[in-house]
Amino acid sequence: MLDIYWKAGKMGFQTKQGMHLTTARWRYAERLDDRTGIVCDAAGYALLRIHPRRLIPLDCERADRYGIGLVRIRRNGKFGLLDRDGKIIIPAEYDVLTRHHGQFNIIGRQRKYGLLNRLGEWVRPLVYDAILPINQRGNNRFACIRRGKTEAAV
Repeated sequence: MLDIYWKAGKMGFQTKQGMHLTTARWRYAERLDDRTGIVCDAAGYALLRIHPRRLIPLDCERADRYGIGLVRIRRNGKFGLLDRDGKIIIPAEYDVLTRHHGQFNIIGRQRKYGLLNRLGEWVRPLVYDAILPINQRGNNRFACIRRGKTEAAV
């Protein structure tokens, strides 16, 4: 299991037992899965594969974990998704891409919204005027609204 450690104000990766897998050299580090981390230093954001050791530079101004094994990026103010190898899943052309609504997340462009699941797959198309999270009996759900009417509750 991959874990994060701090040393002299920098972050690195270690095992749960405390064995260092990397030096502490990044100003930001986040675990993506058991073999991959998201890191950032003066050169920018990158994916770090632990086994085999490989650094994959990301051309973006921000990167963080999304769902299961995916990376949400922001490039030129727009959001997109990459897989753990840096391949594009959703191009960085969306104004909104949430990441903390349980099983589904809101994605939007030019005031139209849709839903993605945690694997980056489309659940609802980009046709809604608004998508509102609702909590019903402890279940996170969404009201998908188009032309003033709720068309779907997911």
